[in-house]
Amino acid sequence: EGEGEGEGEGVDELVVVSYNVLFPHFHGEVLDTPRRTQAMCALLRAQNADVIALQEVTPPFLHALLAKPWVREHYTATASPDDHRTVSPDGQLLLTKLEVNGATTYGFNRSKKVILFDLFYRQKYQRSQRSRSLGGSNARLTSGGACRRLLVPSLHLTSDYRAEAGSTKVTERRLQLHTLLREYRRLEAQGIVNPLSDPLKDPLSGSSIPTDMLIVGDLNAASEYEDEQYELPTGFIDAWRVCHANVVESRAYTYDPANNPLAMLNSPPGKIARGKRCDRIMVCSTGWEPTGMWLLGYKPMLPPSEIKIKQSNNLWASGGGGG
Repeated sequence: EGEGEGEGEGVDELVVVSYNVLFPHFHGEVLDTPRRTQAMCALLRAQNADVIALQEVTPPFLHALLAKPWVREHYTATASPDDHRTVSPDGQLLLTKLEVNGATTYGFNRSKKVILFDLFYRQKYQRSQRSRSLGGSNARLTSGGACRRLLVPSLHLTSDYRAEAGSTKVTERRLQLHTLLREYRRLEAQGIVNPLSDPLKDPLSGSSIPTDMLIVGDLNAASEYEDEQYELPTGFIDAWRVCHANVVESRAYTYDPANNPLAMLNSPPGKIARGKRCDRIMVCSTGWEPTGMWLLGYKPMLPPSEIKIKQSNNLWASGGGGG
């Protein structure tokens, strides 16, 4: 890894995790949710991530996760045991080790919303660096030398579960994603990216702080019908495609009924169960670049259940990067 230089502590890489934890609303009798919850908490702890984005979180999962000493000591969360409105009956949860400038919730419709963290940190200066790996989705990013602002919206876009045979909800998903980006661009043009706060200034130089954005979460992409990039605006890159340009797409499936019994169990009835890369980490930054990405949660829990239950019906993406 590159050697850090300069005064004070800083961040020379970011590790970001996105994970759909699978709510127990359907097939609850076979999901073994209490044991899955503990296994997922242990898996999350092992990543030592700077940002964790979770989907399909329920109040019981929230309570179990926030009770962990490693969470209480090191992370700030967008919900608490006393205020879990954003995960009732289920929803997204963000956790971070970075300094929090603000948090925002925006609703697409009655059931779909965005949870957004507005984060602040100082990068380490690096003369040189080697490749790092993004992750689970777990991703790793590296950069150096200045205060930066990081916006992290966690998404869970509309799925195809209730779509008519032979069709998808791609129109709804594209609208949801572009609604988020349109709102971001509007605030950016006004010089206020987070409507809850004034533009941040570097306390040392007084200059405006560069703002980066990571879109993370379960986008429910149906790649056999739609463009996997969701017509991303200029400046956004798909971290998996950057890190695995020559890897066959099936190796990237985070929803894989052929190899994950929970995914098969939760596939739409009467339809062909297809593997797909539902979960994404997308990066828009002038100071960070994805340097690695990998899948997590693909091994069955031990001891084995009656069926080989994995932690979730979605594998999760973990990634990292640097500058």
